Amino acid sequence: MAGNASNIPVWLTGDCFIANPATPYVAATHVPADVDTALHAIWLPLGLMKGDPGAEFAREIDKTDVPSWQQGRVLTRYKNGKVDGTINLLEENTSIELIVQKAKVPKPLKTYVAYEFVNEDGAVERRFTKKPAHIWAATDHRQEDVNGREVQLTYYPDGQDIFTILEGTPA
Repeated sequence: MAGNASNIPVWLTGDCFIANPATPYVAATHVPADVDTALHAIWLPLGLMKGDPGAEFAREIDKTDVPSWQQGRVLTRYKNGKVDGTINLLEENTSIELIVQKAKVPKPLKTYVAYEFVNEDGAVERRFTKKPAHIWAATDHRQEDVNGREVQLTYYPDGQDIFTILEGTPA
């Protein structure tokens, strides 16, 4: 019911995982049936990420107004909806090395992505991309302050769906 403060989620933790690109991905095997089932070994953790901004899922759509002489705008057309992501990773680890190949010409990594968020009530939300995403780290800075590494994710739909979402409170 709307107007209920208990409906405000307070997210305590968030994790991002990538499917090991060296292992063939099979959704029926690698996406768990529910939030009680552990993640398959194919999912490699990206490590600690900044809590602010957390995991951003930017939504965009092309919007075109259709005007008439007599009435001005009479219709608005929408197309090309998309979702892109941004996370800020703090660690240097073997999973990050798959994204930032320091000795190679930069290119995005193409693989499946999973997220797991847990709120203060213990409820879990998991998101699994339906298609491989492109993952790109635009910088590889070294600096005194710990600012992390911003990583951009480009998601692709499978029909109308971008993610398989599992929600619930583990038993």
